[in-house]
Amino acid sequence: RFRGDELRQLGFVSYLAGSREELAAALKIPAQQLELDPSLGGNWRPIRVDLTGVVTAQAVDRLMRAIQQQREARDVNFVCVQIDSAGGSPRDSVRLANFLAGLDQSRVRTVAYIPQQARGDAAMVALACDHTVVHPNAILGGSGAATIDQTMATDLREPIRQIAQRKSRDWSLVAAMFDPQLQVHAYRREGTDEAIYLSPEE
Repeated sequence: RFRGDELRQLGFVSYLAGSREELAAALKIPAQQLELDPSLGGNWRPIRVDLTGVVTAQAVDRLMRAIQQQREARDVNFVCVQIDSAGGSPRDSVRLANFLAGLDQSRVRTVAYIPQQARGDAAMVALACDHTVVHPNAILGGSGAATIDQTMATDLREPIRQIAQRKSRDWSLVAAMFDPQLQVHAYRREGTDEAIYLSPEE
C-alpha cells in the first residue's frame, strides 16, 4: 500500500489536497461539483424531520433519535430537516448541528429546508447540513429566542469552526451571523466570478 507522497514521487499523483476546498481550487472548479452521491446513482431512501418552535434538549433528542432509528431500520440516505424555529438553546443547537455534520457524507445527504424562519441558534442547525434551501421570504439568522451576547458569540466561534471543517466549508460567514462584531470580506479568485467570504482570522 502506497502513501500519497510516495504516489506523487512515482508520478501517479500530481497534487495532494488536504480538503475538498483545496482540491476544488487546484482543479479550478466550485467545491459543490465534488459532492459525493450517497445513492450511488440508485434510489434515495428519505426521511423528513421537523424542528419547529423553541429549540430544547427534548426536541433535539427526538430528532436525533428519529434519524438514528431510520438509519438503522431503512438505511436512510437522505435527511430533510424542515426548520421553522427562532432557536432558543444555543447549546442544544450546537449538539444537533454536530450530529448532522457528523453523518457520513458518502452515505447520507442532509438538506435543511426553511419555509419561514431559522433565526438565532436555529440557523446553526441549517448551516450544518450539506445544503440549505430557503424560501424567498424566509429568514435565516438574525436575532432569535435566545439572547446571544458577545461572550456567547465568541464562545460559539470554535464549535462553528469545527462544524464548518467537517462540512469542508468556510466558517467566517456563519460565525458572523452570531457575532456582529466579526468583520467579513469578500475575496474573488482572479479570473473568475467565484467569491468566498472570510474574516481576517480565517
